[in-house]
Amino acid sequence: MTVHSIDRKTWLTKLERIKLLSSQNQDIKFNNLGHIIDLKMLEEQYKELDSKKSIRDELEKTNRDT
Repeated sequence: MTVHSIDRKTWLTKLERIKLLSSQNQDIKFNNLGHIIDLKMLEEQYKELDSKKSIRDELEKTNRDT
């Protein structure tokens, strides 16, 4: 997914940065992520879900991969 923001960074790059920061510091808190998430991003993520699995299965898979 490569949706560009106003500052020309991709949303994926910003999410990867958040992932990196949170993996380095378990106590870090992100209070405002609303500027990263938009309708197009949510639609793309929804389309990537396997329709034969529940969202819980997808979340567990994601947690295992990280």
